[in-house]
Amino acid sequence: MNIRQDLYNTYFDSAISQLIGVGLAGSLDLGDFNIVDAPIFIYLFYFGWIGIIPYVVGLLALVLKLCRSSPKDYLSLFSQAFVIGTVSIIAFNNVLMATLGFYFWSFLTLGLASQKYFQVAETAASPNRKLEAINN
Repeated sequence: MNIRQDLYNTYFDSAISQLIGVGLAGSLDLGDFNIVDAPIFIYLFYFGWIGIIPYVVGLLALVLKLCRSSPKDYLSLFSQAFVIGTVSIIAFNNVLMATLGFYFWSFLTLGLASQKYFQVAETAASPNRKLEAINN
């Protein structure tokens, strides 16, 4: 048997049964397994089911909001490309809590801020729509 099968056999039941999780400050003791290429274990251990469901729903909502509009500048275009590329490798690697996670959240935020900027700039040209832009 290989190491990956041992990891799944040993920790699958424990990961699935985590209702609350240990939190980001908790430690994840994997014993002899020093490499974890299954991020679902890490997310379930840290967040638990109560934390992972709103986390995934919120993450998908933000990504869909970013990808819903067409980019109007290079920053928004690059942000969309980086976020889509990072989301595509979530299943294979733990990318949202490491250095790549910092870049992911930064570019997601910059892309959303860029969208809001252009939304306000477009509606600010019309005096009747200034209040609509501020309220959105």
